[in-house]
Amino acid sequence: MKILHAPLDLASVGWSLTQGFRALGQEADFATIATSRLSNAGNIDLSYPCDNSLVRQYKKYKFCARSLPNYDVVHYHAGRSIFDYGNGSLSLLDLKAASKRDQVVAMTYHGCEVRGLRPELCHQYCTERVCEDINQHKRVQEIKAYVDLFYVTTPDLLSAVPYAKLLPQSVWGMEEVNPIYPFIDSGKLIRIMHAPSKRSSKGSSTIINECEQLIAEGYPIEFILIENLSHDEALQQLATADIVIDNIITGWYGVLAVEAASRGKVVVTSIEESFVQRSGLPAPPFIGATPETFKEVLEATIENQGIYRELGCTNRRFALERHSATTHAGQLLRDYAEVKNRKTYA
Repeated sequence: MKILHAPLDLASVGWSLTQGFRALGQEADFATIATSRLSNAGNIDLSYPCDNSLVRQYKKYKFCARSLPNYDVVHYHAGRSIFDYGNGSLSLLDLKAASKRDQVVAMTYHGCEVRGLRPELCHQYCTERVCEDINQHKRVQEIKAYVDLFYVTTPDLLSAVPYAKLLPQSVWGMEEVNPIYPFIDSGKLIRIMHAPSKRSSKGSSTIINECEQLIAEGYPIEFILIENLSHDEALQQLATADIVIDNIITGWYGVLAVEAASRGKVVVTSIEESFVQRSGLPAPPFIGATPETFKEVLEATIENQGIYRELGCTNRRFALERHSATTHAGQLLRDYAEVKNRKTYA
């Protein structure tokens, strides 16, 4: 089966799945229309420094016209397609064309591109307010008419897209990571790290302020804020942490928590019990916190150093079992094959 994932690599999920397909012997590509320091470059690069450049538009058009029809599956991410210009007649052009060619068409939603469908999912502490985009309803309904398979990466989004399947964030290469479990002694500061992609969507102001307050109060901690680094550079920093704080406002954890867990770290993040129930999966073994409870939770975690090693081992097992890119690629292959067979014999 020949598979394409596109057009944005949010938290490296699409790229990781591509590697998982290849590990299973499938022909898989990732085409990206934009790159950043936090994402992996796709093996098909359709980006260009100037967003409105005619060169960039031609690159995308040429790929969609000549190469895209050759795939059995086209799997899009974040409510976007490659040749896509807002709402109306120029939206989702390549996605619509793929649907008419009877290719298997899939879509994964990652977060704020659908949270506006259910305003209660938008946390009061977030200042981005991307979820208030009034065009979300129209666009999601338009996509629904052309797509065969829908996925979300976090369980809160199931209420916004109830016809989707939950496919947790995929992370590639965790099995090869050598975990460095926290080792605490009386003469060592506890290293606490936080690496927000966007401070406003992680509760970072509270995290930073409370950690600085704990240092002022004499707690034996060192707080490190990781920003403006490439993904690889951030992971190198992460390897030296004892405790990693993901976010404290969204109700669920992100890829940072998974990468930290795979390295045997203690993870503090936001876990909403109703989202656990909605997922239908066992609760993650992370330490839960909200803006209101964060300082108290972190104080207790700092003082309970005896659990670090055991919790680090538990976290690593959890990451490998629930977030393996190869396992998820296998699940997707079964879904793709079911749709492909249905279309073939319809």
